[in-house]
Amino acid sequence: MTECVKPVHLPNHLSILTAHSGLLRTTLADQIGIVAHKLHERFAVHDYQLKKILKTATQKPEDGVSLLISYIKGSQDHFDKFIQCLSDLGYTGLVQTITGTGSAAVEIPEIVPRTITNITVPSPTTPPTPPKPQVQRRKMPSASERKIESNFDYLVNNIREPIQLCEILYQKGVFNKTDIDTCRIIYEREGRGNATKILLFTLLDRGDVYDICIQCLKECGYKSVVDRLENGQFTRDIGRRIDWVMRGRMRIEDLRIWIRATKYLFEQFTPDLDLIQDTMFHHHIIDETDKQQIEKERVCKSDRHGAIKLVEILGYRGKNVLPRIIAALESINHDAATYLQDRINGLTKRRWGMGSSYTGHVIGGFIQYDKVHRGKMEPCHYLIWKDEHEYLVEQFTLDLDLIKDTMYQHHIIDDKDKQQIEKEGTHTSDENGAEKLVEILGHRGQNALPRIIEALKTINHDASEHLQARINGSTKRKWGNVE
Repeated sequence: MTECVKPVHLPNHLSILTAHSGLLRTTLADQIGIVAHKLHERFAVHDYQLKKILKTATQKPEDGVSLLISYIKGSQDHFDKFIQCLSDLGYTGLVQTITGTGSAAVEIPEIVPRTITNITVPSPTTPPTPPKPQVQRRKMPSASERKIESNFDYLVNNIREPIQLCEILYQKGVFNKTDIDTCRIIYEREGRGNATKILLFTLLDRGDVYDICIQCLKECGYKSVVDRLENGQFTRDIGRRIDWVMRGRMRIEDLRIWIRATKYLFEQFTPDLDLIQDTMFHHHIIDETDKQQIEKERVCKSDRHGAIKLVEILGYRGKNVLPRIIAALESINHDAATYLQDRINGLTKRRWGMGSSYTGHVIGGFIQYDKVHRGKMEPCHYLIWKDEHEYLVEQFTLDLDLIKDTMYQHHIIDDKDKQQIEKEGTHTSDENGAEKLVEILGHRGQNALPRIIEALKTINHDASEHLQARINGSTKRKWGNVE
């Protein structure tokens, strides 16, 4: 028997890169962009890897070099291309230093073979294994590409074993060894989801292989995935609850409107988060999982963070979700509905608070809402309202029940608001109830202040003249001097 050689703990190229990482960081920092582009041309670096390297290098070039080294560690073939690239760029001394030779070739340590008995020698008549077809590097046809891209999130969530699928695609000649190594590295470092994304990105860059991909999915047992891709549907287990909530990004033109309106929506959704959340749920725009995420943000952080999470979720509930969101907001007479509709119609400079109307609607057959406007006051009115907060609390405390009933009769507050005010007044004092009333009235529509003044005039309350004077510009009037 021949004596066995001790196993090598690290491949040769990994040992070289690890030992000389500091030298490479220092030497290549100034030219990292050129080196990365050269490796990308030689297919040693993927598109997403190149973007990540360049983005990192703009902030700290040495970190860009470290990221490049981590990518080429995954394959001996990538390392050889890296060495050749350095030679082509004139880094001859660096190549000689890290390889210990005068050429770009890297010596691979020779492993002494063991003597093995009982080896079955194949018959000479056995036909040789046919070579695998050459891997294509071109874009997938548009029709097939649309099928994959339109179901991208579904595929990421439902392909549970991306490495197994990679290996079958390799056997079919769609992927090469480098593609499998890349998926394995991403799987180990970043998890299954990102590995599946890399698999799909690579597949879209392998030409007309859609039929082969379908065949591979069948071999892996992904019947529901094949049904989704081929028939636009997927198989559900018997007795499983069907969820009608749509998934996917808004249409691009709607998404632009949505992104530009996010700050406005944060402010409008925060005061009425429960109501808007329930409305979206009963209109089948969000589901229980979404509500749990929103509630988690709200409890752990604040109502505003819950509103931010709601706006984020609504942006990815189907390509035609914006008209459905507007219809849901109209059902509770929320000012944001008119605001978004005007953005769609191109009336982006519309004055806030104009054009709201009550639609009287039963949502999902469960909840019926009063004719109460929702949303923050017009900014200039809200400043007056906040400035007069102490005065209003003082005035409303004396006639809390009368003012509360007046606002209810004028459809400025609803039953839920009255319950909150009565709860504060009963448990603490009328002053706290009045403070709650002032807080609620500040978020009852863009044009709430003129309506509040009209309601107060019907009971000849001094606060109506005081607020009207503030609107007319008499901002320095002393409290209590109004006849």
